Amino acid sequence: MHSNKKSNYITLLVFIIATTLITTIFFAFFFLFSNYSHNKHGNFSINDSRIFTQPPAIVLRDNNYFIEFKYGKNSFYFDIASKIQDNKIIFYLPVTTSSGNMHGKLHSDKITDPIIISLIEQGQVFWEEPNGKLIPIMIITNPVKTLQNNIQ
Repeated sequence: MHSNKKSNYITLLVFIIATTLITTIFFAFFFLFSNYSHNKHGNFSINDSRIFTQPPAIVLRDNNYFIEFKYGKNSFYFDIASKIQDNKIIFYLPVTTSSGNMHGKLHSDKITDPIIISLIEQGQVFWEEPNGKLIPIMIITNPVKTLQNNIQ
């Protein structure tokens, strides 16, 4: 009888280890080969109205540059990512969250990196689409036209 209990414990232990191992391998392959973890481009278009009611623009205000946009109708909180590539600053949106109703709210991030500011002043500012295409981002230098002043 004692040997039977021991055998049941060993079988249960082997089952738990095997299940854990299979689950770990599954998730490792999922994250390694999924589009979200290895997409070299943004996952969202600058023209997607679900994401933006006003697309990202560079705004010069009080001698400071900002990247500004208004959240779209189905938007949760997110931050735009950027990278410097081929002497261009490229903004993109890799992922969004699933919390916070941000519909119509203005998002404004101050840009302080001198390299990025230099690229902005050279007009080398782009949005990367999901297919890798680069779309020029508007640079607004007239404070009257800033997104912040256009809030309805």
